[in-house]
Parts: sequence; structure tokens; C-alpha cells
Amino acid sequence: MKFAHLSDTHLGATNFKLKEREEDFLRAFDEAIEISIKENVDFIIHSGDLFDKPNPSYHVLRFCMRKLREVHRRKIPFIIIPGSHDLGVEGSPINLLEEIGYVINLQNFLKEEGGKFKLGGIELPEKKVFICGIPGIRSEIRKIYKNLEVQPRQGYYNIFAFHHTLAEIPEVGVYADIEAKLLPKGFDYYAAGHYHSRIQLQIGNSMLNYPGSTEYCDLSEIEQDREKGFFIIEDNKPRWIKLSTRNFVVQPVNCNNLNPQQVVEVCRKMIKPSSGGILILKLMGRLSKGNRNEIDREAIENFAKENGYLFVKIYLSELLNPDSIAVLEIKKKSLEEIEEEYLRRQKYDDGAIKLAKLLISHLGKELKPSEVSEICSKLYKILMEGIKVEDKESSA
Repeated sequence: MKFAHLSDTHLGATNFKLKEREEDFLRAFDEAIEISIKENVDFIIHSGDLFDKPNPSYHVLRFCMRKLREVHRRKIPFIIIPGSHDLGVEGSPINLLEEIGYVINLQNFLKEEGGKFKLGGIELPEKKVFICGIPGIRSEIRKIYKNLEVQPRQGYYNIFAFHHTLAEIPEVGVYADIEAKLLPKGFDYYAAGHYHSRIQLQIGNSMLNYPGSTEYCDLSEIEQDREKGFFIIEDNKPRWIKLSTRNFVVQPVNCNNLNPQQVVEVCRKMIKPSSGGILILKLMGRLSKGNRNEIDREAIENFAKENGYLFVKIYLSELLNPDSIAVLEIKKKSLEEIEEEYLRRQKYDDGAIKLAKLLISHLGKELKPSEVSEICSKLYKILMEGIKVEDKESSA
């Protein structure tokens, strides 16, 4: 048994408002589909965000339909769980693809009954495979997972698809949707989506894979410079398939003690020939004289395009003018230090700052009744301390 697992294709997405970048996302999807067909996979699983928005352009939708028609004609089931970008107020293009028979939408098998969320799925009897999943909805998602009822099939290879980030991914931090312990038990393969980098985890004796996005969706992904691709799983063994992507060059430029004219020359010397790449220059440091707005960015861009680059983006946010306040120092401070500095600039006294910091530290948290009582006690104590200080000052 062999299947392809891809995710986060974001058809219709672009970078820097370039039409060529929109075509890059389509080309990546085309390559993934063609490889899957050549590999003679039994089925394809997509873990969400097929499209970049729920109302794709005619061009994007038509392209997607043509590729999925190729898959359909070869009798390869294309099984998808909608991602957060696929879901809109007025519906999803996934519904249209489902109506014409090009995809199997796993969202249809999730039903709420009496506070419980009953999850069914599809069976591929000839391959003894059962597939189900949870769409990329954000609202009350923990409630759904905590009250989920799903039964893996005995004697089948069971696959659970989902479009959420796990707390076990180190880089996610506070932006995690759920913890791995909330995932339903008893599945052989967890087909994950939503996180844009390749991640492979072990859940008990089972495999959990995030293929990541098939193209670079934003600057942070471009800077990380991680491979883009998807997985082919054959006999429960994953194989990574790298996709070809447009070349990006991210170049930091030290402009310390340079004037605007010298910055242009330094940038020109750094630019190497390219064949349709995208160049990102991040200017850093402090100018010796002049103003960063005097840098002839057009001259840099023209020189880069003469050397074969499709597009050039020049960032000045980390470049200081000679008399600028060193705002970059703020990056070295903790959030608590920044908050306290702000409150002191607003002329709040120590008691008010202490009160504000206590309240800020609990914003957005779900608190138990005992924790609420404890916070109220602390607030009361701080207020009483402030009243005592005022009484002493008035009697002095």
C-alpha cells in the first residue's frame, strides 16, 4: 500500500504581489500531483489549505480542477480535510470539487450530537484502509478533541488527518492549537497540516508527519530556507519528496559607518548573477552621515535585475540614521521590561504599575475559581497598600 501525503499548497498565494509567485505555487502543486501519479500511489491525502483563500480566482480554480481531473481519471482517490484558508463564511471551494466527484471531503463525517463529536470516515476495502479527520476550524477546537468519539477499524490501516499545530513542535510556543495527547488513539498514521515546515514525530508506536507547505509562503519561511515537498508512505515507511522551488537569496548587509552612496556600492558588490531568483537585502547598522531614505534603492534594484533577478526587496527597518535612537535595543528587553517602561513613562506610581502587571499577566488565561480568588486577594492587598501610602502622604 502506497499513498502520498501533502498539505498547505495554498493555491492562489503570492509573494510581493508578483504574478510569477502565484504561478510558482501552482507549479509546485502540479509537480506534486505528477510525481504521485508516476509513483502509482493508491490514494492522495491532503491535510488542508489546498487554497490560499476560500474564494480563489477563476484561473486558480480552473487549474486545480484540471489537475484533480487527471487524478480522478486514474481512479486515485484524493482525500482532503479542509484547512483554515479553505473555509469561508459562504462555503468552501472544496464543496464544489466534492460535488463534481474530484475529492472526498472528510469534514462531512464529523457530526455533533449531544455535546459529543462523532467522527466517521471512509473505508478503502480493497486496501484495508480507514481515513478520517478534523478540519482546520479554530473555534472551540480543544472542546472538539476532548469530546471526540471515533473508532479505528479493526484489521485496517487507520489514518487520522488534521489541520492544527501541536504544542510539541518547539517553534510553535503559545500559538499551538492542541497537545498531542488530545489526538485520538489507535491510529497508524497521523497526517498533519497547518505547520509550514517538515516535522516528523512519534506518537506512541505511530507516525505523525507534517509535510509543510509546498512553497515559501512568507519571509520567515524564506529566511529559514528549509526544503519544500511532501511524503510518500509505502508499507508504513515515509519517503521525503523534495519539490523544486524558485531560488531566494536573503543577504544581510552591514552598513555601519557608511554613507548612502557607499551603501549602494556595497550592495552592488554583493549581487551575484541569478536566473530568475528573488533577492532580499536586509540593511543593518548605523549610517555615518545622511539619511537612509537617500539610499538609491532603484539603482540597486536595476543592477540586480540586470544580473538576472526577477525581483528585489530592500529592507531598511534595521538601518539607523546617525542621530536615530537605538530602537533595536528593545529587542534585548523582555516583554515585562517593555511594559514597565511604558507605564512609568505614563507617570504611574509603583502601586499602579504593580496592579497593572498583575492584571496583564493573567490576560487571556482560563482560570479556576480558586485562582480567581487568589488574584482578587492580591489585587485587594495592592489597593490597600496604595491607600495607606496616600494616607501617610496626606497627613505629612
